[in-house]
Amino acid sequence: MKTILTLLLISLFVIEGVAQISPPKRELRSITDANMVIESGWTKIEVFPTRRVGITTNSSGIRVMTGKSTSSTARVSIREPVLIFNHAYQQFGYATGEIAFKFKGDMLVSTVNSIVPGAEAVGSQFYVVNVQTPEAILRVTNQLKARSDIDWVIPTVGYLPLASQARE
Repeated sequence: MKTILTLLLISLFVIEGVAQISPPKRELRSITDANMVIESGWTKIEVFPTRRVGITTNSSGIRVMTGKSTSSTARVSIREPVLIFNHAYQQFGYATGEIAFKFKGDMLVSTVNSIVPGAEAVGSQFYVVNVQTPEAILRVTNQLKARSDIDWVIPTVGYLPLASQARE
């Protein structure tokens, strides 16, 4: 009986302590430049044209993004991706300039290249095109999304913590 009473008292203290834990309040980041937003499915991805990302490993061995300022016309690549912000996830990330898309029906690669110069086939009916500037990421993504013969368009993005947000 004494054991049951002890367990009951302990459980009351534990339940009361858990009930007092509340999630931290955070402010949602708003869009800073509506002209630099890609609507991708259910989310809005904001591109920061004057920010590039370097990917490094911090002292704890965690891969993080470091940022630097540059010209908005500076080349975007896998080595120097552009900084993005996913408003649905409320998370920073990066875009390398790669845009994936799929036609609704079968297309010959030569036909695809006449529609989207530089597009490469990746498997059956899937294509990838690489663009070189932040403005081109938005322009090409929106041009492809406007076509009725294209099923979906996705700018390729990745997510890592920013170095200033990484836990050291």
